[in-house]
Parts: sequence; structure tokens; C-alpha cells
Amino acid sequence: MLRSLVGSEMCIRDRYQRRVRGTHSRRTMATAQETILEIMAYLDANSDGRLTKEELVSFFDMLKSALPDEETRSSDDEARDLIEEHGEDGTIAAKMFQGFLEGFVNEEEDKVARILEACHKTRKILYNTMLERVKGFDGFLAALDQSGGSTAKALLAYGVEASEYNGDAEMFDKIHDMRTRIVSSPAFNGDDVLGAILFEMTMDGEFHGMPAARFLWEKLNVVPFVKCDKGLMEEENGVQLMKPMPQLDNLLIRASAKGVFGTKMRSRIAIFNEEGIKAIVAQQFEVGKQIIARGLCPILEPEVDIHSATKQEAEALLKTEILAGLDTLEEGQEIMLKLSLPTETNLYKDLVDHPRVVKVVALSGGYTREEANEKLAEQNGMVASFSRALTEGLNAAMSDEEYNAALEESIKSIHAASRT
Repeated sequence: MLRSLVGSEMCIRDRYQRRVRGTHSRRTMATAQETILEIMAYLDANSDGRLTKEELVSFFDMLKSALPDEETRSSDDEARDLIEEHGEDGTIAAKMFQGFLEGFVNEEEDKVARILEACHKTRKILYNTMLERVKGFDGFLAALDQSGGSTAKALLAYGVEASEYNGDAEMFDKIHDMRTRIVSSPAFNGDDVLGAILFEMTMDGEFHGMPAARFLWEKLNVVPFVKCDKGLMEEENGVQLMKPMPQLDNLLIRASAKGVFGTKMRSRIAIFNEEGIKAIVAQQFEVGKQIIARGLCPILEPEVDIHSATKQEAEALLKTEILAGLDTLEEGQEIMLKLSLPTETNLYKDLVDHPRVVKVVALSGGYTREEANEKLAEQNGMVASFSRALTEGLNAAMSDEEYNAALEESIKSIHAASRT
């Protein structure tokens, strides 16, 4: 199979020239190229531009299931020979392997489609396993997705002064150190934590030498999510819609390939305004359906400002519009919801019990952890998705013993509040 894919005598350049001289239409080649890029996203799980023997062995195992009629050797032998012939330092450049696939598409386009189908099948098995976990466990989501202006604030609350870093790159390194310490604590595991929402840069990075999403799931039994929105537009009609997301499909392909279960996207409701709230919900469901089509579960987060003078009225209309949006989902389409803790106890119980809703989670929204836990405990079926309330009291200067004890207290109290 390796020789059918790579060829023993034909270099990448020759294959590329043959592809250019081929008779495929531009549209067909564009589709083929999209297929290749999606396969490569599955292959290069940690986005480092290199393919390890482990990644290649997994690929060749999957290839055998996709092309059972092909003559093959062991996946281990295939991967070893490929790296020995075309790689260095025990890896091969992802771009080089992509060149092989490009030649393969020109000659065997139907086979490449079957390879992608096998990738999707493998992904679906993982997704269904995670879906069962999300539906069946009452743990909470750790929101570790601070971005933009919230990063500096989160670091300051964590005891890291602005003078300790220089520029965005160092700032994001500091917040990654914070996230790494959190997920490395013995207190942070699947006994209490259902899932973790990651910033895109964190998803593309690693925890302890493993791709972040894989580390969460394989080592901790924590379901990975990724923040997918790009921030908020200026306020209009009492709300802030999400900014456009032109690269969303690319993110979704990468997230799916990395083993991410779902996404989270936030918009904001400042005051009661019928036109604004309807626009918020319409946008959330429109993007949510795009996410579902890529095989991920979207968390819709139309946050109501907890300080709004019309919070209760806004929440009532929001619920009505969400129920209407749920009626537009087709059989098999499911979402999650992340909502502000409501003024009216159990206002969102109809959403919790809705067959198209996987789970309803609550944001802390600026409440202290004690306040948020107290309010959450009154809401039957809702679980937490806390960020500031989760990390409240943690400090970078703490000893490991102090840090782990403080985080354990936070995690246990949030999980307890989610079990109602």
C-alpha cells in the first residue's frame, strides 16, 4: 500500500506535474484539494508540521479499513519505511506526505474519498462515546478559553502582573502556563469535571507533550470543547452579535481531527429588546447548524448581562426564541446551551428537558463562586460552565500543595452545585 501511495521511483515533483497536466476540471481538483487538506488535518493532530511514526501507524491502520482490497504489510513496517526513506529525526514533513496524497488523488480520486470517509467513521465513533459521556454525567465544564482583553484580567486575578510579560505572545504563554497547571492538578479529572472549553491557540498546543484535546480525553476523561467565536460587534438594539467568522470551517475541520467534541460561541444581551434578542438567537442557531454539519456539537451562548435592569424580561423572551429555534432543528441535530443563571428559578427547565438539547450549562457571569454555586443549586438539571468562579482564589505563587488544595475545594463545590 505504501508503494501505491508514495511510489518507489516517482518524486513529489513528478507527481505534481502529472496532476497539473491531468484532465480533471478545476472544480474537481478544488474538491480533491479540500479532501486532502481535511485528511492532513486528521494526520497532523498537533499541527506541528511533522508526522510521527505513531501518527503514520494510526493512518495506515485506518487506510486498511478504507481500502481492504489493497495489498498491505504491517502498518508499523509501512510507517518505518516511509520515515527512513523520506524523513529525518524519526518524523516526516507533513507537506511531503501531502505531496504524496496529491499525486494519489490524481490517479485514484475515489480511493481518497474512501480514506476521508474512514476518517469520518473513526471520528464518529469517538464523538458518540463523548456524547454518551456528556449526556450521562452531572459534572461541570471548566471554561479555560480566556481570550483578547479577558486574558490580561484573568492573569491579574491569578497574581501575574502585566510587568511580567512583554507583548501578546508572552501573555499567551503565561495563560497557557496557568491552564497547564490547572489541568495537571490531581484535583482536575473526570471524577468531577465533565469537559473543558479551550481557546483555539490552546487546542493547537500541547499539555505535557500531547495534543491538548487528546490529553484531556485520554488522560483525564474530560471532554474537550473549543471557543470558536471571534469576539463581539458593537452594541445595537441592546445586544452584541458575534463578529463574522470567515475561517470557521477551517477551525471546525481541525477541531474535529484533533478529537474535539464541540464548540462554544458567545453573544451578549445588555437589555430587553425584542429585535435584538431575536437577532441574537437567529445568529446563534445559524452558526450552530454550520457546526453540526461539520460533526461537532455547538454550545450556543447568548449571555444575558447579570447587571441588566431588564434581566428577567430579557431571559423570558430569550427562552421563547430558543424554543422556536429548537423547532427548526432536524432529526438527529442536537445542541448545548450556555446561559446566564436566571432570575426565575428553573426558568430553563423546558430547555433542559428538550429532546434536541444535550445539556444546559450555566456561566458564572461575574458572580463570586459562592453566589454562583448558590444560584446554580436552585436550577434543576443545569450544570456549571465557570471560568472566573473556577479559578477564584488561585494564585501563580502558591506552592503545589496550596494550589491543589484550593483548586480541589473549588472543583468539589462547583460539582456539588451542579448535581441538582
